[in-house]
Amino acid sequence: MLGLSAVEGQLIPVFELGALLGGGERGGAPRWIALHRGQELVGLAFDEFQGSRRVASEAVHELEPTTERTLLSHQAIQVDSGLVHVLDLGLVVAGVARGGRQPSGQEKGH
Repeated sequence: MLGLSAVEGQLIPVFELGALLGGGERGGAPRWIALHRGQELVGLAFDEFQGSRRVASEAVHELEPTTERTLLSHQAIQVDSGLVHVLDLGLVVAGVARGGRQPSGQEKGH
């Protein structure tokens, strides 16, 4: 946990996304925070935002649930450079709630 932030008059915990994904902690303060509103509001801080894009539903591909990379991503989108995984923030936040343990593979994100 990096610390707390105030959103709409409420204090929320902020976690470093890279560390949650297994990349380790980095020095300095991240530039961006994504908010995830599930049972609780949680902030996920990260350094680089490459952009966003709208894609047609036929560009979204379901991933095989047996691969290691699908623990936090059940879908990928087709872009010019190939398939890009769609990070399921619900699964990331669920991992925080479990104390950082990996999902069992039977849980489904929202």
